[in-house]
Amino acid sequence: MSSRKATGAKSKGVEQPETRAETDVRVQLPATVPAALSCSRDDLGQELRLAAAALWYQQGRVSQEVAAGISGLNRTDFLLALAKMGIESFQVDFADLDRELARKPGA
Repeated sequence: MSSRKATGAKSKGVEQPETRAETDVRVQLPATVPAALSCSRDDLGQELRLAAAALWYQQGRVSQEVAAGISGLNRTDFLLALAKMGIESFQVDFADLDRELARKPGA
């Protein structure tokens, strides 16, 4: 694993593109995985990013915004990808919802 970090800056009134710290991870998988997923070897990295982001979002470990960033997609495309995967786009804690519904208006 390696980390890279760069920061956005303003130089003589020109805003520089903002970048973020990233971590590179190398994963060894069986050679049969791309065929099993019906994707190319080149697309496998993106598939893994999306799968990890969707799982972590579904588990409530990351926010929707963070998951979209992990996947490399904007939020709209991430939500569309979740729908294609059959994953709920909005996570609801039913205990919190029950407490909110039980509150008196104006309280």
